[in-house]
Amino acid sequence: MSQLTFRVAAALAVATALLLAACTGDAPIVLPKPDPTTAPVFATDEDALAAAEVAYGEYLKASDAITAKDGADPNTIGEYVHSEYLPEVLESFEDLRTDHLHSQGRLGFDGMTLQQYTDDLSNPATISVYVCVVATNARLLDEDDEDVTPVERDDRVPLEVTFQTEERQPSLLIRSSDLWTGADFCESE
Repeated sequence: MSQLTFRVAAALAVATALLLAACTGDAPIVLPKPDPTTAPVFATDEDALAAAEVAYGEYLKASDAITAKDGADPNTIGEYVHSEYLPEVLESFEDLRTDHLHSQGRLGFDGMTLQQYTDDLSNPATISVYVCVVATNARLLDEDDEDVTPVERDDRVPLEVTFQTEERQPSLLIRSSDLWTGADFCESE
């Protein structure tokens, strides 16, 4: 390539670059408006924990109602439990029914603390908590209404419970509930 041809090619390249740059001009960059559905479900960790406390209280109330009736009409618990966890919960009610047992009194809870609140804005938000289930006011009765509550039963049980939102709404469903096997955080309550 001759020196002249090289200069002409370079000049064309610079002119093309300037033309392309001129095409973009000073046009403002338009950013898309935030989609309101991508806002976090809960504004703060405290809001997430408060929602978990309400959801767990409603779940325990529904569970108590089912177990008081020998496990009758257990499907009503589906309103509080994620569909993937529901079979496990229904099985526990069926066990009561099979053993001809029912409950008297109510379960309670205290000491709920937030383990983790996750909301990546594209999937359901999840909330994991540590909670102490309090069984001091709940008894297990047989079909003759005799108290068969195990003597060695702990009155305070440490659990790790995970909740999940549904369709990015603030209502929560229980996705899992597992006995906490680490240090018993309920003993110090």
